[in-house]
Amino acid sequence: MYVNVIYYLIDYWHNLGSSRQSPPSINEWAISAEWLSNRTNTSVDQIKSILKEISFSADQGRAFAESTIHQPNEFLLYRETPLFEISDGRYVPVEGKLLEELLFENLLYRIHKANGEEREFLSLFGLEFEKYAQEYAFIFMKNLPQYEVIEEFVFGDKKNKILSPDVIISVPGKSALAVFEMKSARPLYNSLSTENNQEAVDKSVDKLYVTPLKQAFKAVQNILKHEAHPSFSVDSRYTIVSVTMNNYPMNFMEFNVEDGHGNNLAPGLHSFDIETFEVLMHASRYSGQHNILDMLLECYRRRYEMSAKTVIKRLIDQMYKQGLRTDNVYNKIQNEALERHRSYFQGFAM
Repeated sequence: MYVNVIYYLIDYWHNLGSSRQSPPSINEWAISAEWLSNRTNTSVDQIKSILKEISFSADQGRAFAESTIHQPNEFLLYRETPLFEISDGRYVPVEGKLLEELLFENLLYRIHKANGEEREFLSLFGLEFEKYAQEYAFIFMKNLPQYEVIEEFVFGDKKNKILSPDVIISVPGKSALAVFEMKSARPLYNSLSTENNQEAVDKSVDKLYVTPLKQAFKAVQNILKHEAHPSFSVDSRYTIVSVTMNNYPMNFMEFNVEDGHGNNLAPGLHSFDIETFEVLMHASRYSGQHNILDMLLECYRRRYEMSAKTVIKRLIDQMYKQGLRTDNVYNKIQNEALERHRSYFQGFAM
């Protein structure tokens, strides 16, 4: 119920101004438990309990502002409760991205906390996170002549079994491979909410960038050493991408990693959040001019100008302006999710 109510609100607010000539008024933006109950055919009490969980009042906002007046980067209140109760039980969103995070990242940690913060939950979630990313890549990349999707595989001997990276996309025509390592990690909150917390930043960079990239790099070396897959050769070009649950939008750190011939491998090393990975899969499927490796290289070249997700989204926009005609895999996924959401509320008795 929690997920579907929030999904409904996000969908409603996204569409509120899409077909209008002027911005919506505050009365159109504001929603109430009674309004949402009528729209979803759901108990008012259930709706109120959910809204209470994800909103703050003016008094709570004032108290938070006063207690953090010397901490300009502290926004925990808005991250955990991105709805503001303006008056008389009416609510407006504080910021759209924070509201959307309630469906995924924020929800994950609410469940984790409610279960006593047991490590087993995060381990199980990590496996599902990897599986989701793998299946997403297969949906978009399969049956395309320019790519070969290599599923995760085990190699080595009986005593020392080695696992390949989570997702591997080969571009046979270029003798190149894009290697993806999935980790259900996110930046430490202290690296975002405190001033100049270098220790928190260093730990975050290590788990978002360094550790996954090293793991994938070592896996590639082992595949070559054991000659474990015909698509891998010492003459191929490799791009390695760490994909995490969340990430810094832009990171200006340079990783000077050299191969055995003294070549800098930095242009082929990336760290994305799951949304950027999804957008990359979308763009790679429909671009006839640029393959996935070209797009990753363009993300590296423009890393000081904009985030990788923005680079890829602009490429998608450009493709549509040039008359891109797709097989609608992306729209099909969106529509299936929307239909499942809408059907959830059908038949509820008040």
